[in-house]
Amino acid sequence: DAERATRLRVVALEAVAPWAPWLVVDANLAPRTCRALCGLLCRVVEPAPEEADEERVAMVARETRLQRDAVAALRAVLAHTRALAVDARGDETVEAHALRRCYAAFARDVAGRGASAQKARKAFASVALVQDALVGLYADAGADAAYRTAFVAVRQLALKVRSALATRAPDDVAQVLSWKFLHCARLWARCVCGNAAPERLGELAFPLCQTLFGALELAAAPSKAPFRLHCVRCLHDVAAATECFVPTTKPLLATLDECSR
Repeated sequence: DAERATRLRVVALEAVAPWAPWLVVDANLAPRTCRALCGLLCRVVEPAPEEADEERVAMVARETRLQRDAVAALRAVLAHTRALAVDARGDETVEAHALRRCYAAFARDVAGRGASAQKARKAFASVALVQDALVGLYADAGADAAYRTAFVAVRQLALKVRSALATRAPDDVAQVLSWKFLHCARLWARCVCGNAAPERLGELAFPLCQTLFGALELAAAPSKAPFRLHCVRCLHDVAAATECFVPTTKPLLATLDECSR
């Protein structure tokens, strides 16, 4: 059944992709087309185990190719909608709608799949692929659509951190000290690094860094040293891209001190 579903999706995408730019001329079809392509892109494709047979390896390869084809089709669709200035609903453009839906699907269906260490490891390849795709979409997007959707997403992460710092409730802290939070924070760090100009996403560097510093404050336990290093890596990348000073000495020294005990 899984093999048949994969083949059907491949055939459907190959048939629709050449015509996708023309489907977005209609204000009703445009959001539906983008949602369908986002659904094909934002999925976890688990790598084939070492003992898997050739059929299983081939199916994983087809699923991965399907994701890459969906990225290409989505970029073509968004390029077409930018040229035609098609609105999805209200004051939201199709481009902003697609970016918002893609991030929501990434956070829910890709980054959110790492509830356990084993599931997180299986999702790493899909996380990297979808992150690369979203970084490319934001690099191509118009400044207004990119900033609006990125601002809302970074604000959501900041609110989670603020709530956890205020309550210190185990559930709230666990939502921050998770693979889902790390993958989402890493995505926005990469998007800011790729669009570091002030007229693009450079203005989000400060709130993103403050969010990561708040997460570092929650990860004070020695067992959370890997989490702290992931956050520091994001801070260093943002600092290098924006050419701003971001103080990371304290969490690094704390981690080194713990390792020397």
